[in-house]
Amino acid sequence: MDAQALEEMEALAAIYGEDCGIDVDVHTVHAYLPSKSCVPHLVVSAHLHTDYPAHTAPLLEFHAPPHVSNDMIAAALRDMDQLFIPGEVVLFRYIEWLKDQPQLYNVDAVKACSAAALDKAHDPQDVNLPIAEKVDAKEASSYDMGPAIQGLHKGGDANSELVVEVRQRIVSGPPIIEKKSTFQAHLASVNSVEEVTAVMDALLQVTKIANATHNIMAYRIYSLDKQSFIQDSDDDGESAAGGRLLHLLQVTDVRNVVVVVSRWFGGVLLGPSRFSFINNTARQLLENQGFLRGNVDTITVSKRSGCKKNK
Repeated sequence: MDAQALEEMEALAAIYGEDCGIDVDVHTVHAYLPSKSCVPHLVVSAHLHTDYPAHTAPLLEFHAPPHVSNDMIAAALRDMDQLFIPGEVVLFRYIEWLKDQPQLYNVDAVKACSAAALDKAHDPQDVNLPIAEKVDAKEASSYDMGPAIQGLHKGGDANSELVVEVRQRIVSGPPIIEKKSTFQAHLASVNSVEEVTAVMDALLQVTKIANATHNIMAYRIYSLDKQSFIQDSDDDGESAAGGRLLHLLQVTDVRNVVVVVSRWFGGVLLGPSRFSFINNTARQLLENQGFLRGNVDTITVSKRSGCKKNK
């Protein structure tokens, strides 16, 4: 079996756990959508040929709930066939694509799709579509989001007016690709934990960012009233990455900023080097936006003992 295919299987098992069954002996991967614990759920089995991924795409077998028609499965197979590129592993892309097709495992989604289609037939001008649906096409065509976050996807928990206000401060760096994984940093100036929450809500309203494998976050705010730092981090499943990102903010004495690094996994395990990619992506954007207060090799952070954690 191809070494790339074996490495991909290991990566899928690490990412999806029990929602992805691996059978190395028969070269087969079973994906459970949306989860093995959900009823009903879709099972897609990918049978890997000996020359996968060099030349041949996986042979896909659908075990779908009763509401899924043969036409729906045929349409899904046609779309998934377009995702395969000879020489590149594709199972992660398959699974992430399937996760965005709830009609294949959720009967309520089928009803919603049918209702939406009926509404659109009676409303050819599309005047009543939600904002999120109107911007999806633009969002999908702009992988490098440039200086400002654009597009809405879903609501968050922060005050809606605050989310609108902080969205204007968000800056995103260029996507950086390393061994098929893509990293992109985002940052915004903040003065309170509430603003940090609002920034995260604004970012996660962007479909592409919400669908990232990990959104690693760290923030560091200097409180004049308390004469100390308020700081915290979130790994978002990438163990220890948030703490390392926060350490970058500390040693560079960055203040009043929240930094998020989105990672889209490409099927190749990066090992410990992924932490360098995450921090370098963040550091580059911090430097470009003028947030760095000194050199990482010479700066000494004062009042470190006064830092406190906010959960």
